[in-house]
Amino acid sequence: MSDFLKRNPFKASGRGRSGFTLLELIIVCVLIGMLLVVSVPTMRNSLMDDPIRLAGRKLIGYVSGVREKAVREQQPYLLYFDLDENRLWSLPESDEKNGIKEAPDTGILQMPEDVNLRDLWSKSAGTTSRGIPELWISRQGYLDQSVIHLEDDDGEALSLLILPYIPAIEVHEGYYEAE
Repeated sequence: MSDFLKRNPFKASGRGRSGFTLLELIIVCVLIGMLLVVSVPTMRNSLMDDPIRLAGRKLIGYVSGVREKAVREQQPYLLYFDLDENRLWSLPESDEKNGIKEAPDTGILQMPEDVNLRDLWSKSAGTTSRGIPELWISRQGYLDQSVIHLEDDDGEALSLLILPYIPAIEVHEGYYEAE
């Protein structure tokens, strides 16, 4: 039996022993599980309950959807921002040429009551804080460099930077002024 212990890499004594025991692994897994149970609901609530971030995500989705629609249909679109009514909509450019500029019955993104479209900056038109400014989207999905500023009732601001040739929209905390 002593020959067996000499040849066996897993000796009965503690020397040469490596790795973790099953009990140690179970304890670590239980501790990680307890941390997740406590932290995940808090993180989820902070991400989902923040109205300005939720509005920002909706706005990003809407603008991205209109860009994709322009590419898919191979026709330019106009994105209208009604800063006074706190909503936006899109129409094909051909509709404006036919004299249609009013908001349609469907496809309008109404911002939440506690979040306002503060203003819209575009490289070609500058800053507009009243009325109904528009952004032209080409049939390739390109548009003028723009910044959409959102503000909630608590004064917290969120800026969405739209770059001409990049489909992703950058999100900036606070009031971001483009160069």
